[in-house]
This record gives sequence, C-alpha cells and structure tokens, in this order.
Amino acid sequence: MNKGDSKYNLSDWSITLLFDVAQIIDPHPSHRAPDEVNKGIPFCGIGDINENGTFRLNKVRLVSPSIYDEHAKRYKVTSNTIGFGRVATIGKVIDFKDTDFIFTISPTMALLEPKRNICRDYLLHYLKSEYVKEQIDKLLTGSTRSSLGIELLRTIKIKAPGLLIQQKIAKVLSTLDNQIEQTQSLIDKYTAIKQGLMADLFSRGIDVKTKKLRPSYQQAPEIYHETALGWIPIEWKVGELQSFCSEIIDCPHSTPKFTDEGFLVARTFNISNGVFSNKNASFVDEQGYKDRCSRLEPKALDIVFTREAPVGEAFVIPEGMKICLGQRVMLIRTDSEKLISHYMLQYIYSHTSKNLIANKVGGTTTPHLNVSDVKAFLTIVPEVTEQKLIAEKLIAIDEKVKIFKQEKHKYQVKQKGLMQDLLTGKKSVDSLPDSISSPVFSSEEAAQK
Repeated sequence: MNKGDSKYNLSDWSITLLFDVAQIIDPHPSHRAPDEVNKGIPFCGIGDINENGTFRLNKVRLVSPSIYDEHAKRYKVTSNTIGFGRVATIGKVIDFKDTDFIFTISPTMALLEPKRNICRDYLLHYLKSEYVKEQIDKLLTGSTRSSLGIELLRTIKIKAPGLLIQQKIAKVLSTLDNQIEQTQSLIDKYTAIKQGLMADLFSRGIDVKTKKLRPSYQQAPEIYHETALGWIPIEWKVGELQSFCSEIIDCPHSTPKFTDEGFLVARTFNISNGVFSNKNASFVDEQGYKDRCSRLEPKALDIVFTREAPVGEAFVIPEGMKICLGQRVMLIRTDSEKLISHYMLQYIYSHTSKNLIANKVGGTTTPHLNVSDVKAFLTIVPEVTEQKLIAEKLIAIDEKVKIFKQEKHKYQVKQKGLMQDLLTGKKSVDSLPDSISSPVFSSEEAAQK
C-alpha cells in the first residue's frame, strides 16, 4: 500500500482484506458471560461505549478482577485500538482513547489493532463507510445470525491508496469529526444550561421591574408562599390546567385513513422536545381533515400534547400550519389572558411537570393520561407579563440549540458525501479547497449570528 504517495491515481489503489491490515482480537473467546458481582471491573459491551470512545456505565455488568487479569494477557486498549460491533449493533465503530480507566471488553465487539501498512485513522473512517456496510449486509444475507463472526470479519475488503494519501484523507474526515463532536458538546452544554435555568425560573421567576431572577426562598422567604407544588412567589398561582384554558379536548377515537398528501396529521412519533418533525409525516384528505376536526379545528398557538406512547411530549402550532389530531394526542387551547401557550410548553418540559406526569402514569400497564388527568394537571402560573419573560429566556436557548443541531447536520452531510467520494477514489483529496478542513466559523459563532 505504499504506492501512489506522490500522485493521486486510481490505479495506485489496492484492495486487501481487513485481516492483512489489522490484528483482529476476540476479547472474550469463550463467549460466556462471566458471573456478575456487586463490586468489580466493568465488562463493557458494544452498547456501553459511544463511537467517540466515551463510556456509559449506568447499566454495565461488573465482573471479578480475575476476568481483567485474564483479558490483560490478550489485549490492551490504547488510542491505536478500534472497536467494531459484532453483535446487536453490527458495524458500530468505536474510536478508543487512551485512559487510565480499568475495564474489560465483552465479545459483542472485536478489537482491531491497525498494522504499519495502513493509516489508523483512514481505517477508522473506512470501516464507517457504506462500502463496508454493504459488505456486512451481503455476509449476513440469508443468515439467521444476529452476529458477525471473527472469521467473516477478517474477510471484509479494504480499499486504500498509498499511505500519504490515506493520511490526507483521514485528516479531512477527522477534522469534520472533530467539528461534529464540538458542536454536539455545545448542544449538551446549552441543554444543561437550560435545565438549570428552568429550575430557577419555575421556582423563583423573573422580577418584572428588574428583569432579573428574584432572590431565592432562602434569601427572601417573605416574598414566597407555600402551595401544593412547593414555595413559589406570592404573585403566582397554582391551579388545575383547565382553569387557565378555554379548551382541552382529546383526539377522535378512530383511525384516520391516511393519504400520500393533503393535510398534516399530528402523531406521537412526530413530536419530541417541543418540536414537530415532518419526517415520515402522515396526511389525510379534505374529508379526513373535516372528520378529525369535527369537535375543534386546531389553530395557531394551540398546544398539541401526547397522552400516550410517549406521554408528555408537546409542541405549539405555529402560524400558517394547518394540522389535525392523530391518535393518542390532545389539544390544549390556553386562555391567553391567563396563560401563554409558549410558557405552558416550557412548563410541560420542566422538572415539576415531568414529576407530576411520572406520578400519574406510574404503575399503569400502558402509560397514558386521560382527558380528566390533563384537565386536572397542576400548573404554576405567574402573571402574563412574567410568563412572557420566562418563555423568552428559555426560547432563546432553544434557538441556540436549534442552530447547533443545524450546524451538526450540515457537517454530517458534508462528511458523508466526502467519505463516499474520498474512500472510493471518486474525488482527489488534493482537489479539495482548504475550507473543507477549516470551517469559516465555529458553531458557537453561528449561534450568535
């Protein structure tokens, strides 16, 4: 694979087997899960480690230190190691990092140690490519296996140019990887900021005169009063949702006849984190729309709320959207002189609201809320002016997160296209503009714009 370092030419590319460019290690050859212990070493499966090499240990099996001693004789995970999913998430690629953390690896993945005849990061990206996914699909076609054996893994074909070109390709794709990871970090950062701010805003609120958070209950208990939902500012009320709304209705209890186009239908799987997604959207014709809206036609600023599978997702209908209710959703129309819909949407996602929902649906076979449950839903309600201030603060963070998600998607699309072109030789890495690996501005700067 050393040919073609100075000249980009498809004839210089070679195809070889994964076995020839990497040592492939089965971390737990017996494939029998070791006994679980209360205190021990994590026995990490493919689902316990993220693609960027970070660990999720909340449900990991703990095993005896003797298992670690046994594993240490066969492998050592370093920043050179690549993990490859063999069971369940077949084809998942893990970019391991150096760590002092002690763990063992289950046989749900294989460990790959790239050899000197290939660029490690080139191999990492190649294993994520459609070319490898297609090979895995063919290897498993007609099989009842839910795993990819080590012997089959060894036969995966790797296409590569000379080492210098490999390194250039890897640098471009890794730069985009880093940008995606940094953008996800910003999404996580602002999501955490919002959670902390929500805790303050729904317990202390904003002083309308100063536009700042009120002092806490501990700092100024005289400005608070005790309610069924705890201590809140004296000006605030706690009451059943129905007392602040003009309408709360359930969806029609019938299955609509869907069409390929027409009027949008709000279904539970389209609603998440306060947003309606058009992905896999459903439609009804004009008659279907009339049937679904016979009791009440949804309009802008109404809240669509999921009462089952899952419970507690919601979005506010924006201006210009014509939509009807699908199954297992409800419509909440607030009285705008008492309750602002955008404030209520944020409250639905607050810690207080989630606890109320969890307590109500807990223990039921199929978690759900009835219309009566939603009407009686306890709601913290400040004055309308303060509701607007609270909603504006939280919506501003939502907008930042929205921009970060758009930026992340943009980099993912760019990376996917480049990966296919560069890793199959359709495009020369030397032909790429410098801006490909040097973003014009960071995702945080994008949010400011």
